[in-house]
Amino acid sequence: MRQVTWPRRPAIFARPAFATPQVRQKAGAGEFALLNTR
Repeated sequence: MRQVTWPRRPAIFARPAFATPQVRQKAGAGEFALLNTR
């Protein structure tokens, strides 16, 4: 949950499929939490 997720964030954000539960488990709760905070 630091700068390491920064480069990965835009790529995942661009994908609408990220909202799906399957992708959510793949990305992990940590990365999904970042999307929730936005």
